[in-house]
Amino acid sequence: MGEIPSPVSQCEFHIERLDAMAKIGRLITAMVTPFNSKGEVDYKQAQKLAKALIDSGSDGLVVTGTTGERPTMTDKEQLELFTAVREAIGK
Repeated sequence: MGEIPSPVSQCEFHIERLDAMAKIGRLITAMVTPFNSKGEVDYKQAQKLAKALIDSGSDGLVVTGTTGERPTMTDKEQLELFTAVREAIGK
């Protein structure tokens, strides 16, 4: 059996977790990827959406991660989307 951590080491662990949370933020929003009527990524709309989400209180965004469009996008489209979103939010 493993050693039971001391209260001090447990406290240090929780402080480290809080520090990590402070660095990435508390509200991370999964951003949908907007597409135009031709099925192409709409980078301008993505920039507007990203800015609106950050301005509304999101600390960060998950881009192409959890809303299902990732498998339908090429690596180039994903990279262009990451670049466009980063430009829009200034980070």
